[in-house]
Amino acid sequence: MKVPNISIKNIRLVLDKVKSLEELSSLSQEDLSKLLDNKQYAEAIVDFLNKDYNPDLKENTKVNPAKKTHGAQQKYPPGTKKLRL
Repeated sequence: MKVPNISIKNIRLVLDKVKSLEELSSLSQEDLSKLLDNKQYAEAIVDFLNKDYNPDLKENTKVNPAKKTHGAQQKYPPGTKKLRL
């Protein structure tokens, strides 16, 4: 799962300010807007972090068939999801 509007172009700005997804979610929309210098990005991130997550929805678990995996897969306990920033 990807956080909207966090990309390779601005990830360093975010990671210099916060060290976890929990810290990111605790920032106000105004703080995010200042951090990213973009009000619309901040609004989309806040909306994303505040929406309910339903693991049964297919849109939450899309798999990119073009993405190839190599080597052993990281094992996570059943029911947990890997989050990417």
